[in-house]
Amino acid sequence: MFIRTLGSAVGIAVFGSIANSTLADRFRHPPASVAGQLPRAVDAASISFTKRHQSAAAIEYTRVALFDAVHYVFWALLAVAVLGLVAHLLLPARAEQLEFDD
Repeated sequence: MFIRTLGSAVGIAVFGSIANSTLADRFRHPPASVAGQLPRAVDAASISFTKRHQSAAAIEYTRVALFDAVHYVFWALLAVAVLGLVAHLLLPARAEQLEFDD
């Protein structure tokens, strides 16, 4: 149970950092048409979807940035799944009983 909890915590940290770095890069280098209309921080990306924001171009750019972030997270998940499958296939098929000298 401990390893499962540890894996969840590490997975959230790794995949969250992939998503946040993708969003930060998209918000740091936006096209000139939406540069002044985007939120200044990754945590404020949800502001683009509220009534406080009226720019359709900024909303669309934020949606594309979120799509890219999730896309990269899924690719990383696929890589981890392939590595897990390879590790599983490399494990011995059957364990042998250990015998100790008395």
